[in-house]
Amino acid sequence: MLNANEKFVTALVERAKELGWGCTIDTEDSSIEFKQSSPAGEDFCFCAYGDTAEEIVSSIREYAADFDIEEHVKMWLDAKNNGISGVPDVHILVQDAEDIQNMLDKLAGDDRPFGLTGSELTLRDKIETTKAEYIKRYGILDWRFVDEGLPWAIQDYHGSLGSVMAFTQDDWQVCRENGFSVDEVCKLCDVERFCSDISTLAVYFDTMAEDMPEEDAVCAVQDFYKWRGKLLPAALTVYEKGEGK
Repeated sequence: MLNANEKFVTALVERAKELGWGCTIDTEDSSIEFKQSSPAGEDFCFCAYGDTAEEIVSSIREYAADFDIEEHVKMWLDAKNNGISGVPDVHILVQDAEDIQNMLDKLAGDDRPFGLTGSELTLRDKIETTKAEYIKRYGILDWRFVDEGLPWAIQDYHGSLGSVMAFTQDDWQVCRENGFSVDEVCKLCDVERFCSDISTLAVYFDTMAEDMPEEDAVCAVQDFYKWRGKLLPAALTVYEKGEGK
């Protein structure tokens, strides 16, 4: 019986449908089946298991990380050799398997269907989850994690919150531990207007569109003073002390 809260399951199913997946919930088996037709016409499906939201999230991400393109292609080639009709040639099979991997990665890498925001998801959690995915996929944390996985985790986490203004002190501590300064995080997340050298309101507005609506401009002014007067000093304190308060 699925114990994951109803709000979580509803959000997950709705978002999965937006991404093209059909979903079937089996409360007796504690699973959710995800099904989608691949570009080449394969009725692809998998099941995520878990009694809690965290277990379901982990199951989805584990399946995506463990999907093997080569094995998937080999399965269909073996089926073709055993007389199954309608199997396309190897080039189409490879492309289709890559498309399926992209479908899985998009579902597994999107925090929105999981309803994970604010207190439910931290940057520390996001990075640890990304580490686990890279270890499963490549067997080691090498340049691919450092150059791709880690920056992507920070960008994706920023996107799930909507702004670096929502980062907690522990989030900044994690950035510090992983070698990212406040300015580097701002540039990575395309919010250069929050970099430490943007110290005046005039320069701040130089980074924005000239035809900004008045209501947006008012909000921007509020954000500037909140960031410069409170949030940025608090973040920099974490770097100075090496720990959050």
